[in-house]
Amino acid sequence: MTGVATKNCKQLTATNSASITSSFSKIWPIGSNTNQQQQTIDKEPSIPNNNNSTSSPSPSSVHNNLIVSTSSDSIEILTMHICAMNWSTKEVANTPNPYVYDININVFHPLSLILQNISKEFHLQDHVFMIVIWKALLSCLASQLLEALSRVQQCSDEGRGQMLLDIQTLAVYAQSASKIRSFPRLDYVIEYIQAFYIPIHEWEHWLTNYGTKYSRSQLTGLASCLSRSDKRQYQRLINTINQIYNTTNQTNSFGNGLLTTTTS
Repeated sequence: MTGVATKNCKQLTATNSASITSSFSKIWPIGSNTNQQQQTIDKEPSIPNNNNSTSSPSPSSVHNNLIVSTSSDSIEILTMHICAMNWSTKEVANTPNPYVYDININVFHPLSLILQNISKEFHLQDHVFMIVIWKALLSCLASQLLEALSRVQQCSDEGRGQMLLDIQTLAVYAQSASKIRSFPRLDYVIEYIQAFYIPIHEWEHWLTNYGTKYSRSQLTGLASCLSRSDKRQYQRLINTINQIYNTTNQTNSFGNGLLTTTTS
């Protein structure tokens, strides 16, 4: 690639990075503080001036630049959207919630168009460059969805079904836009939602085998839904979480101690 083409590629990448950021911020801001949130939504971000750069962008650098921040601000905004829904409904879900359409229209669709333009301009069809960008965004989106769903405190069987419908619809939209079949980390989200259907007497078994892949706060949110407003049941579930986590921490500490002794 010539020097002029390299400069153009860098400049186009910066322009499109800003466009992606702007699109994502229509739903929740990227790495912005509370005072900047409304400004991020109302105003397009400025485009960095990369005219002096002569090196072509590597997949790893693009990955780092485009990963959506998992800051408390961005998670809180997404949580606000999700927690505003009535998850205690008794109606069987047949359509996804509005935030699903918002993500598809304001994130997936614009990013797909941007990457198509880059692909045509620089002949990057099926290039790893595109895959890295999509996987970075989808992985972060899955993590934020999991965190947001874990903040839901009350949920019915029908509400859990609505969650599954939302996530499955997002997966279809993502595959259509990205042409990537595997939605990174989506299995963690689906497994978390389906854990709601686990009988209480099997909770400890599930938690021992699968629960430790989730944070303590995420499991606490799940316990809140599982207990169905039964305070005693909730406390029993919390005690099980604490017991499993304490055992896991002790095992890890013991393993680290053995490793230190062996290497010293």
